[in-house]
Order: sequence, then structure tokens, then C-alpha cells
Amino acid sequence: MIMPEPKLARVRQECGARHQSSLELSRASIRLARAPQMECVSQVAGRILIAWKSGHGASLEHALDHARRFASRTEHSTTFEMERLEALTGAVESLEEVVDGMQDGRARSTGAVRLLEHLARAGRV
Repeated sequence: MIMPEPKLARVRQECGARHQSSLELSRASIRLARAPQMECVSQVAGRILIAWKSGHGASLEHALDHARRFASRTEHSTTFEMERLEALTGAVESLEEVVDGMQDGRARSTGAVRLLEHLARAGRV
């Protein structure tokens, strides 16, 4: 049985509207599910400190790798945030050199750890 053209058009329109609304709902739920958790410099610095103090080389390398990825994908909204990110990047680079054995670890690690402590504390204020 063939539907008359006006009725067919109405059915297509209703089905399309239902399909469109369910598609929008599924897209919205996907956006919510994929919404990245906003992490800040202080949290990343704290994560590195925990790994450093634990003495586990693998967890420290993982935390340093995470910090590098964080720094590369973070957008800067203010000059202050950019400066904090640059400080974090400098501390990460110093600790990486110590971990890789390229530098004498005592002085460089002390400075980097103090900077990380300051960055971690600044986020709690």
C-alpha cells in the first residue's frame, strides 16, 4: 500500500525529528562522557612530588611524562598561568636530567623539588 504524498511527508518529518532529537541526545551524552577533567599546574606538581618522594622510578617517570603531555596541550588564559606552566616545565626538565643521570642530582633535584612544592602549595591557597 502506497501512502499519499502529504501523509508520507508528515511521517518522514516525524521520524526525522525523533531521529534528530535522539541523535542530539546521544551526542550530548558523548560530550559529557568525554569532557576532560580540568587539571591545574598545582595538581600536576603534587603528582610529581608524590612520585619523587615514593622513590619508585617508574611512577616518577610516568608523572614526568604526564607533566610533559599536560604542558603541551594546555592553553594559557593568563600570563600568570603561562608562567606557572613554564616553571613546571623547567622543574620537569631538571628532574628528567637527574633521572637520566645527565646531571649531578643533588643541587638540581633540590631546586626542582622546592619549585614543585611551591607550585603545589600555590594551588591550595
